[in-house]
Amino acid sequence: MGRNRSSNEDAPRVPGEERSGRGRPVIWIVLGLILLLLLALVIPFACQALRGSEDQGSGGGGAGAQGGGAQEEANQGGKPNDKQDSARGANAQGSNGAKGTQPTGSGGSRGEVDAALADVGDRSGDGTIVTIPKAKLEGTKGWLAVHAGDGGKPGAVLGHAALKEGTNTGVRVKLDRPLGSSQRLYAVVHAEDPADGKYTFPDGDPSIVRNGKTTVEPLYYTIKNVAKGTPGGQAGVRGGLPESGGVPPAVLLVGGWALLLSSLACLFLALRQASTNEN
Repeated sequence: MGRNRSSNEDAPRVPGEERSGRGRPVIWIVLGLILLLLLALVIPFACQALRGSEDQGSGGGGAGAQGGGAQEEANQGGKPNDKQDSARGANAQGSNGAKGTQPTGSGGSRGEVDAALADVGDRSGDGTIVTIPKAKLEGTKGWLAVHAGDGGKPGAVLGHAALKEGTNTGVRVKLDRPLGSSQRLYAVVHAEDPADGKYTFPDGDPSIVRNGKTTVEPLYYTIKNVAKGTPGGQAGVRGGLPESGGVPPAVLLVGGWALLLSSLACLFLALRQASTNEN
């Protein structure tokens, strides 16, 4: 009876069994190639994302400085190259801007009143303070006021600082409101009249006029970028420029990792299914 008992060796083979055993290495090779392909796609995305983040951090300041140069060149048309024309407009404003009689060279009981501004030139800063190198005042105390430009002549008062009688150096005029762009300004000397210790222009404290000319100097004030210390870019724009077109690097990086993880999950499921089929 032992000879009639069938063995596993003599049992017929299931169709496709040998084929499935030979096919397993092929599946591993294909899945490995897919994984390598996914890595080849993800690595460039990651490098581009990291490089893009560095470029945005370091290149933003350069772009702001470049934009600032263009804006400053565009504003050069308003730069006071011809100070005589500006002074003429200032004299017209000085004659009519304040109520009452302005101090002149006649002096009256206070003696001769005179004022001068020297070495004003073009100034720069963060838009909150204008520094005038030297202001001279004789015969009275007074004020140094910074006016906005208004059609080639002094306009609204932006800020003022007290002047003592004599020579004043490094006069810092704090502006009531920070400037938002580079522009033409005017430095004007005002007399203390009435002598109440308060700046009351235009009701009082008139600008000083001598020989028919107001003591005024035009200047071009350039805004500097607070963060980088370079000439400010576009008028009224603070901080970096917005991102231009294209997909943000962070999105590329997240998308690449999501693709890799989903591919690994599919690979795991495929291997598990293949193992189940073998059993």
